[in-house]
Amino acid sequence: MKKRLVPILLSLVMVLMLLPSPALAVNGEGASIMFLPPAAPATDKLSEVLSGEVVQLACANGTHSHAPASYPLKPDTYSVGMVTADDAYGYICPVIIQANAYIAAYNDETASKHSLSPHASEAQTLMLTWDAAAKSWKAPKNKLPLAFSLTCQDPRPSDPTPRISNVPSVPTDSQLPGILGQSIAKVACANSQAFHGDKTYGLLPGGYTISAVAGDATIGYSCTVSINSAPYVAAYNTEMGAIHTLQPEVQASKAIVLVWEAASQAWALRDGGLPISFPVLCKDAAVPPQAPAVDQLPGILGSMVKVACANSRGFHGDKTYALLPGSYTIGNVAGDGVKGYTCPVTIHNAAPYVAAYNTDIGAVHALQTDGQTPKAITLTWDGKAWQKPITGLPITLTVSCQKQPVSTLPTAPTKAETLQLLGAARVQVNCSAGRHGGWTYPLREDSIQLSSVYEVNNQPRVNVTLSGNPYVQAYSRDMGKPHTLSYPTAYTITLVYQDGWRLQEALASAKTYAFNAACNQGNVGGGWYPRISGGRNPGGNAPITQPGTVASFPNPALSIPRTGDAPQMGLGAGLAVLALLGLAMYFGRRASAD
Repeated sequence: MKKRLVPILLSLVMVLMLLPSPALAVNGEGASIMFLPPAAPATDKLSEVLSGEVVQLACANGTHSHAPASYPLKPDTYSVGMVTADDAYGYICPVIIQANAYIAAYNDETASKHSLSPHASEAQTLMLTWDAAAKSWKAPKNKLPLAFSLTCQDPRPSDPTPRISNVPSVPTDSQLPGILGQSIAKVACANSQAFHGDKTYGLLPGGYTISAVAGDATIGYSCTVSINSAPYVAAYNTEMGAIHTLQPEVQASKAIVLVWEAASQAWALRDGGLPISFPVLCKDAAVPPQAPAVDQLPGILGSMVKVACANSRGFHGDKTYALLPGSYTIGNVAGDGVKGYTCPVTIHNAAPYVAAYNTDIGAVHALQTDGQTPKAITLTWDGKAWQKPITGLPITLTVSCQKQPVSTLPTAPTKAETLQLLGAARVQVNCSAGRHGGWTYPLREDSIQLSSVYEVNNQPRVNVTLSGNPYVQAYSRDMGKPHTLSYPTAYTITLVYQDGWRLQEALASAKTYAFNAACNQGNVGGGWYPRISGGRNPGGNAPITQPGTVASFPNPALSIPRTGDAPQMGLGAGLAVLALLGLAMYFGRRASAD
């Protein structure tokens, strides 16, 4: 019986392996992890975060003042706000501290009655930041203690002996610029990718308040000028053309202390330290513009290259041309939102213009001297479009007459003939962000431009400019996400005439021309389109589609989550089959025995 029991149990164990087991699916980029924000500090634990002196009270009475006093955090004097995410610090949490309880304690200690100064706030906010490494909340650096300005309501009795008051008056609005200068507050953008510079301002209307005079003849007199950040940030936003806000740890107002100099009978800045800095963060950073596309340049520049014959005895006039394919390059965009953006266009090949001029004039000309190219012009961005320079156009190329007659040049091929010459050449569009796969397209007539026929070493040539814009537009529709052509903007292919037009580069007919497209936000309308995720790039293996059509290719990994349990399921199925065979053999032998 024992010998029979063992194989029966083994068979049952194998059958149980058929039961499904749970598995965790992961996406194409790995397992997703949800990070929960930390909890706000408990009110009874807040004193551990805000330790030491948290609140400082100072009497600013004009006739006499009491000594300042500092206090640790008192219970029931604060409230804890909501934890929010922050790009700079991860998570932040506001703590609002009310001054009333501290004023009451100060009044008890000084045996007098005080209240907040007219321009002082009843509460101030500290912004705690989350230390992910220590897993704890941290108090802001150099922000404690919070200062509250007070005014005496019951000053000490006056001396019965009549005295002449020598207490100075607070400086007037017209006197302050002479005392503080014109560099009062500096607003600086802390976003290293936004290209916004610093701006310094003098006193702005509504940007400051002046406290009452504090002190006496013995200790000296002083007053405080509080600089409010709001008008300065608003002025900065107007100049930059982008929205900025103060960094979380930066106080909305900062104080400047003035002292009375008895010798000169004038107010002076006590500690220097101007200008006050208000670091800000972009909420809507300016985005640099894209370089102009090849098909946009004629509309921007117009006829910009002039060919002039230098033969004084000839009768050849000047001719002006628009940019010809194969003669120029478009540079990279430079600059920032403050200085502006520029983009160079460089003419590096004069041959197409000389060839066009020879055809138009009916005489052979050559560049008079070498070194006339390259010649560059600089486009400027006006915020909406690229603009050509005001001066320096047209660019002049000087030529001289040659004695040999003009050769008879063949007619340029048509676009349809050009596509036949290119044969199996294809265009591939890739998402530069890696969010979408590459897509391959056949060549299209609307993407090519042909230059005029010109000669190099007596050989007729034509330049074919292959623009990437039509393919990126088709790619945006096929991917269901908008994309913008980034680089390169176009390819130049040269055709030569040898008993007919043919490709200068033998392998060009089988070449794949790749364009990179910047991935934008939003959806492309017009129905459903496939989306390729996980950074996959079918490249040349992807099916070829016409513009506006939907391509499909087998890729189950894009829709079925990977669980890692496919091999285990196969193993379990095999073991189950063996288990069933074992049970059948056992019961078959038992039946035979019976």
